[in-house]
Amino acid sequence: MKQITIYEYIATNVPSDAHFVINKYGGGNYTRAKSVKELEGQLKDFVKKNGKQGLLALAEIHPDKELISLVDTKSNFNDSEKLPQFANATGDSVITNGDKEQLTYSKMLILGGFLLLGIALITKK
Repeated sequence: MKQITIYEYIATNVPSDAHFVINKYGGGNYTRAKSVKELEGQLKDFVKKNGKQGLLALAEIHPDKELISLVDTKSNFNDSEKLPQFANATGDSVITNGDKEQLTYSKMLILGGFLLLGIALITKK
């Protein structure tokens, strides 16, 4: 199954609502998109410029927002709380400084394991 971004999903399923939202909150800077790909790009730019507020605006028009609200038990977060990892709309993980340190440590452990395995294989012959 092909994975799509939230931008493509919204651009495909609610293009009129998407255009209305990005022009309402984006200051009317976006022309009417001629394709789904163009609208997808505009949505990405909108979120890049407006951050969390842009994501929340898109969440309001998401075609499955009723279904998501049934599952989501903590949708009202404030600025001081850490966003959940799935909150990044670009598909990238949200990584904090503490996570970066742990990720670096994990990479070092994996590299060390490969080095030990390589040395073991070389000395075995």
